[in-house]
Amino acid sequence: MRLAIHRLTAALITLTATAMLPAPATAHSSRAAELAPVMLVLDASGSMAQTSADGRSKMAAARRAVHTVVDGLPADARVGLAVYGTGTGNTAADKPAGCRDVKILHEVGTPGAELVATADRVEPRGYTPIGRALRAAADALPTEGPRSIVLVSDGEDTCAPPDPCEVAEELAGEGADLRVHTIGFEVDAAARKQLSCVARQTGGSYTDAAEAGDLAPALNRVTGIALRNYEPTGTPVTGGEGPGDAAPLRPGDHLDEIAPGQARHYAIDVPAGNTAWFTATGVFPPAAPARETLTLARYAPDGTRCAWSDTGHSATGDPVVPLARTWRVSADPGEGGPCDRPGRFTLVVERDAGPGEPAWLELQVGLEPPVTADPGPARDSVIAFAEPAGEGEPVKVTGGGSFTTAGTLDGSGRYADTLYPGEYVFYRVRLDWGQGLAYRVRLPAGDAPGARLLTKTSAYGPARALIAQSGILWYDGEAGRLPSDRDALAIRPVRYLNRELTAARGQALPGWYYIAIKYGSRPDLPETAPPVEIALDVSVTGPTEPGPSYATAAPQGTPRTSTPAPPRSPAPAEGISAPLTNAGPLAWIGVPLALLLLTGLIILLTRRRRSR
Repeated sequence: MRLAIHRLTAALITLTATAMLPAPATAHSSRAAELAPVMLVLDASGSMAQTSADGRSKMAAARRAVHTVVDGLPADARVGLAVYGTGTGNTAADKPAGCRDVKILHEVGTPGAELVATADRVEPRGYTPIGRALRAAADALPTEGPRSIVLVSDGEDTCAPPDPCEVAEELAGEGADLRVHTIGFEVDAAARKQLSCVARQTGGSYTDAAEAGDLAPALNRVTGIALRNYEPTGTPVTGGEGPGDAAPLRPGDHLDEIAPGQARHYAIDVPAGNTAWFTATGVFPPAAPARETLTLARYAPDGTRCAWSDTGHSATGDPVVPLARTWRVSADPGEGGPCDRPGRFTLVVERDAGPGEPAWLELQVGLEPPVTADPGPARDSVIAFAEPAGEGEPVKVTGGGSFTTAGTLDGSGRYADTLYPGEYVFYRVRLDWGQGLAYRVRLPAGDAPGARLLTKTSAYGPARALIAQSGILWYDGEAGRLPSDRDALAIRPVRYLNRELTAARGQALPGWYYIAIKYGSRPDLPETAPPVEIALDVSVTGPTEPGPSYATAAPQGTPRTSTPAPPRSPAPAEGISAPLTNAGPLAWIGVPLALLLLTGLIILLTRRRRSR
């Protein structure tokens, strides 16, 4: 029996040690982003026959909007069309039939020319059964994977039950990876509230189109967002209203909401000698003001406000604003000031006041233990851009609408993607210890889009810290390049000692490094702005290095270096959303569970032996 216990112990220790090893980098290179299928749902109720401010009917504006969307669709987009209100009148006698009047005119994947031709024949007549339309549109979409509904309505539901907000809640509760984006076309306060509720229940967005001229660009932007499908991820959490009820966060990914003017309080326990990583990413709805502001502040265990705070702005209409911070506490609890000592820290994320809908707040928490005396090679300067080898056609890639769904780039090479007006698109590149990244974005000469479109690019580290960004290029159809003032955006080789430099702290860990490209900010978009095929030249240089040895267990939580788990999937009990078998250097919270299992089995076998 004693030999059996020893063998079991050895086997479990081996299993635990194996689980702690990071997955090979090559295991993650095959993942690619895909465009989500989208069902457009048009309001064809009797009120859409009314004359808008431009002298034409609301339905005419909706038809023009469909033309604009179809003209700019990516080649691999899958879009369908549904309507309600076309089959009856809107008298009281028509109501029973009118409230069942929802038609799927085209399944997703229908050629654009057919969508346009059908939309041109739609005549408004009847009722507004939004709840039934949502169910029908959801049933017409694929049953798996990300998918979206984009609903245009000029009023609230006139057929409830079912109540549209309750239907949206049901769809979200079924676990479907479905987003509903709503557009209120010249709506009143009651309709705006209802449509906002529908979007919020499913993690979608609400957008106002105050007049006929606003509808086409609004529908174009929202459809682009629906195709890329930003996926907010994390274990649901509700931040406290004050320091006394701050929500405790374990290492891993968390998801909260934050309203305009609201402050959210969170607590993190940082052991002696550890470095803590905390990132708050605001994901704002498409209708957000041109400038949104998030502020991040840190308080020591005794309540002292620590020196730094951080502010992020969406001054150019960015829908995503990440704030990333790190800090190290002393290994000696009696050393340094309050902000240098171990204990429970409070993080406060505050959103500026003003009009707007609640925004998603993605939170990443990580703990990194101290390293041994040798942390690895010294820090270095930024790398030089190296032209990717080969003169062939660039590799076609599809960027994602978020950090989580970022399209994967397989190292150095030439890539191409098609961007649509109003998009903010993400790609990712894996870097190991010792490797650096440089890249540039090229925009071709083409038809003038009718206005200068604000275009820029930014690079982020594994913890979403902003590490480089270009200036703004006002693209007007002339060939251009980002950055315009140098060969490429470049970062240092990834080394532990980069954290000693304020400008390079986000480059101190291996993992996924992100490239974000914006094409056109929301206030600038003309209705005629065309899509553009960008060229993305990427250079990954430097040999891989062993990196530091950690004094205790490997780091916990984010930034993780493995492929993210599917969005909105249930997270393990310890707050990690990536499976342990795919864990990278900062995803080790499951290891104590294995050790607990080991201890329990040894105790059980020992008791059995004694009883015998």
